Amino acid sequence: MTALQLEKIDKYFGKTKAVDGVSLEVQENEMFFLLGTSGCGKTTTLRMIAGLEQVDGGAIRIKGRDVTRLTPQKRQIALVFQNWALFPHKTIRDNIGFGLKMQKQPKTDIDAQVENMLQVVGLPGFEDRLPGQLSGGQQQRVALARALVLNPNLLLLDEPLSNLDLNTRLRMRSELVEVHRRLGLTTIFVTHDQTEALAMADRIALMEDGKLLEVGTPHEIYESPHTEFTARFIGEKNSLQGTVSAVSDTEQQVRFNEDSYLSVPVSSKHPVQEGDRVTVFINAEKIRFFKADADTGGDNYFQGTVENIMYLGTSNKYSVKLQTGETIVHDQQTTQDAPKYEKGDRLQVHLDPAHCICIKEKQ
Repeated sequence: MTALQLEKIDKYFGKTKAVDGVSLEVQENEMFFLLGTSGCGKTTTLRMIAGLEQVDGGAIRIKGRDVTRLTPQKRQIALVFQNWALFPHKTIRDNIGFGLKMQKQPKTDIDAQVENMLQVVGLPGFEDRLPGQLSGGQQQRVALARALVLNPNLLLLDEPLSNLDLNTRLRMRSELVEVHRRLGLTTIFVTHDQTEALAMADRIALMEDGKLLEVGTPHEIYESPHTEFTARFIGEKNSLQGTVSAVSDTEQQVRFNEDSYLSVPVSSKHPVQEGDRVTVFINAEKIRFFKADADTGGDNYFQGTVENIMYLGTSNKYSVKLQTGETIVHDQQTTQDAPKYEKGDRLQVHLDPAHCICIKEKQ
């Protein structure tokens, strides 16, 4: 069942079009992410779903009901903000139960529901503390409990983890997904953090300049991007510019200079013709290194020289200048048996065609 439907929604701030004809559907029980850079329109879209911003064009439906002109209170949604917005002078019990109190529910019912929510978010026994007595992660859980206790049709999360330190943020990712699954929620999550989206989402909608670029699963968005912007934004991809010199039924040849070319499978998603200027993308972890004197052979092998090595703990990031003049990066896990290279080493670099994405450059 469709939990949320946006139909060509627009939003203007003065003469600036902040959201431009966005259409999408979110299914029941889905963890759906709006992802993009700052100012791309994702938070404005979330605020229109919540009813905090008026729609200038289009329609919003929640569970088939047109809510485009309804107030936030009539939409049965819950919103968790970036700064959590807890009442500092109220106890955790009163913070979580605030919405229920506004609904004039009996105190005994409120206390029972608050106790249940504290169990759900892993904070039993914290009901009499004040927010200032809790850690950042614990305050985030209180904000989540305050939203969940209202039994919303949609849970809206606006960059809820951005104020946390790295370790707490990683832990809260897992806890949010667990709560989402356990309660069967439909969740819309706004973030600029691609790692967060890839780790948590069922599906991702990528936005830029107020437009919806593409929607897909984390695997689809990461491995098979539709647009050049997505290819550059998601993950760490190497990009090589060239010209299509030949096209067959199964592969296309991209030439970088007189002596260097790359064979790439033909893709119906990214059709090209001979003579087109294109960019070939390949993820940093999909590149393979061989010693300069290794007997390899075949297409897509390039000579290169290690220019820089950056130690990242779980991996080494190698920067290698290819014979084409381009510099590529490769992430290699720091396992015990991983080969080690030094600055200045000559290598053969293999760009596996199965992991290469060829996208025509915009005119």
